[in-house]
Amino acid sequence: MGRVTEQALLGAGIRTVGDLQDYGGDLRALVGSFGPKLKQSALGEDDRPLSSRRMNVQRETLNFQRSTSDHQPSAIDHQPTGP
Repeated sequence: MGRVTEQALLGAGIRTVGDLQDYGGDLRALVGSFGPKLKQSALGEDDRPLSSRRMNVQRETLNFQRSTSDHQPSAIDHQPTGP
């Protein structure tokens, strides 16, 4: 998620996935065409077909580590999720 999207969500009081799930406003008005996809992702909705191909977990882990090695945490990344 980019900085502009992060700031728009924070400005609307959305700091956690739970906040995003509960948000009753128009996300499209906040973050544009990405809004509906963001809401679906927060709700765990994914209509892509399942794949039966086997995955090499080690390779996937290395790819994940490589793609996240330069990730800069945002305020949304570190919000508490429970009471």
